[in-house]
Amino acid sequence: PPDRLARLRRRELREAARRLGVAEVVWLGHPDQGAPARLPPAQVATLAAAAARHDLRRIWTCWGGDPHSDHAATAAAAQDLATALGLPPPLEAPVWGRFTGTPPDRTLVRFQPSPAQGVTKSRALAAHRSQMTALIPDDPAGFVMDPATRQHFLTSPELFFTPEGAAP
Repeated sequence: PPDRLARLRRRELREAARRLGVAEVVWLGHPDQGAPARLPPAQVATLAAAAARHDLRRIWTCWGGDPHSDHAATAAAAQDLATALGLPPPLEAPVWGRFTGTPPDRTLVRFQPSPAQGVTKSRALAAHRSQMTALIPDDPAGFVMDPATRQHFLTSPELFFTPEGAAP
């Protein structure tokens, strides 16, 4: 059922974040593919409080042009937060959009993880069992990342778009 899957995905996210060494995960409660185009002020305030707890100086987010609606909404929320905090524009990572090309108004920055970072990244990705394996056999339409795409994400450089002229 969708609510059980949502709980599982939140646990997977927390585990992946733990494997990456992330200090805090803030869950705003939006359903899968249901993130709003703009966050309500109270949720921006929740994120701003978390940013203050961790002395946030730059936001790294999904790309606003990514074809997944939640990724685009996350980018809009990141921009709202950056504006509220007086931070530079966020660096935006194309997830599925990495396969569509660089938009003309952006600079593409590549970051090649070290071997140790690659191992950590692989462990974090593996925490998302419901999206990496056939863990849920009774949903033939459910998303499972194919091995070739998973390998691409594990071996390719991290990609980030930055607004033209902005320093990465």
